[in-house]
Amino acid sequence: PSYKATVEYLTDCGFNVACYFEKKYGHLFDYLQDLPKQGVIGLFQEDDIRMTKEKLGKTMAVAGGLSTTLLEFGTKEECLDQVKGLIDDLCPGGGYFIAPDMPMMFPVDGKPENLKAVADYIRDYRL
Repeated sequence: PSYKATVEYLTDCGFNVACYFEKKYGHLFDYLQDLPKQGVIGLFQEDDIRMTKEKLGKTMAVAGGLSTTLLEFGTKEECLDQVKGLIDDLCPGGGYFIAPDMPMMFPVDGKPENLKAVADYIRDYRL
């Protein structure tokens, strides 16, 4: 209840609230549906991002799903396949932000060629 009250207060004041949900939150989706219907962005770390948007997409904008492990160890083609799937599955209708599933804080957190390929693909993609 205190978390909900805090988010409600901030959105009532006109702020957008970005919430980072570490690990798995599927067991709390029913509670998260009680958050304000505008002004909340949820960045999810380990939850299935497609199910998360299905369950919470009417409550908040959902972000995440881009595998940092794949960006670090995968091929360029694997990264592009993943980002295309995210766009095709989650972007129609709005309410989704492509974002890495973990914070990327160090140069080794992703191959530069994979990051560039993904960024270029997102920039040039047309729904």
